[in-house]
Amino acid sequence: MNHKPHLEFGVDLSLLLWNQSIVILFVSLVCILAVYHKKLLLFIISTLSIFAGIHFYLQSKHDSVSIMGFTKMILLLPFGLGAVIGYLCLPEPKQQKFLPWFNRYINFAVLANIFVMTFSPDGGTYRGFISRFVCFFLLLWLLQEMAKVRFQTTDTKQNIFTFNSSPLSWIYCHAGYRIVLLSLPTFVSSHYLLLEPMSILVMVSLYHLNKKQNPISYYFG
Repeated sequence: MNHKPHLEFGVDLSLLLWNQSIVILFVSLVCILAVYHKKLLLFIISTLSIFAGIHFYLQSKHDSVSIMGFTKMILLLPFGLGAVIGYLCLPEPKQQKFLPWFNRYINFAVLANIFVMTFSPDGGTYRGFISRFVCFFLLLWLLQEMAKVRFQTTDTKQNIFTFNSSPLSWIYCHAGYRIVLLSLPTFVSSHYLLLEPMSILVMVSLYHLNKKQNPISYYFG
């Protein structure tokens, strides 16, 4: 008899490999578009966001997990990546003109993105309950780092966006927190297993692409 290969705990190995291949392809494509075809990426983000909003609206049921997932996606796509790419599409004089406002917006977006994760469903587990406090302390830590530079946290050089207030120690703690979060029963962790390692890889790649002009942690996010 033929059986699909399985890992321990009943994880379908072929499905896991397929999901991770999609993640690698998706992140690689986004990075290429972000560096070389920003306007196309902005169009794709806008289109995906509109379709996602329509799909969510038409769903018959909205539980806490689906609401959290949709909220997170909207914060990350149109209001996160979309805002950054849209700003980078502006001519350089306008970038400098609107930099103070863009800086305030990014600070708010980053803090709101982390704050919203404190409401992640805990799945009835101790680690899920404790993760809310960990997320809150990560938020306080980031606020402290932002205050050190008087909240002047962003810059764009050679069309690359940098954020100067997430030191490597914070990045590693954030990655650990996210990995634990994805282990909760309320999340389909196999879909997002490589997101944290990929975010670190993107940070390193942008660091070298920008010829190491800033500390490596500036390229995280």
